[in-house]
Amino acid sequence: MTELVLLGRMALAIALCAIIGIEREFHGRPAGLRTHLLVGGGSALIMVIGAALVETPPGLSGIMTLDVARLMAGVVTGIGFLGAGTIIRQGDWVRGLTTAASVWFVAGIGIAAGLGLHIIATGATAMGFVVLFAFSHVETWLPNLTRRVLVLELPPDSKEIIRRRLRHLCSEQHVRTRLLSWELNEDEGSATIRLLLSYWRDVDIIKLANRLQEETGAASVQVEQ
Repeated sequence: MTELVLLGRMALAIALCAIIGIEREFHGRPAGLRTHLLVGGGSALIMVIGAALVETPPGLSGIMTLDVARLMAGVVTGIGFLGAGTIIRQGDWVRGLTTAASVWFVAGIGIAAGLGLHIIATGATAMGFVVLFAFSHVETWLPNLTRRVLVLELPPDSKEIIRRRLRHLCSEQHVRTRLLSWELNEDEGSATIRLLLSYWRDVDIIKLANRLQEETGAASVQVEQ
């Protein structure tokens, strides 16, 4: 097997992973085009190096299979740590799971391309793109419970009154609330409250935040995405 053939496998892996990476870049995700290209290309590189260095004597094909399996396990384990870095958790609110899954997915595409499984690599890319792009539109048609973190700057001596008003206003809009933190800023003479709001798509969260600011007297209200 010539090095040009192996290089062609890497090029195919990078080209296929670019399709997934462009979709992630388009949606402004933490792991974008270059990350997906490097993950897919790196996975293919490891596999083609293994294929180039391991020569299988006649009748000993099991040795090659064992080495390939160990290389694949190493790639998958390493990508798991990389994908974990794209996940952000704040209380019950988690972001980046889909991006982490896409990074892991392109690693699989790179492995398939590096092993010369061109049809599988191409088919997997098409399936992954359909899942990420087409199914993102399907999700908008489905009922979905959305969570946002609301940050309010309030007078420090109005905790109980503010909490009662917040519960009343949110219950009117069928929004569930959970107190994440209440921090007292002694230097500024204010308190910062962080609430986790859970609501369905038909709730105008910006309108609700403005109303909360008006009726609670909050100095500022911010909605974290």
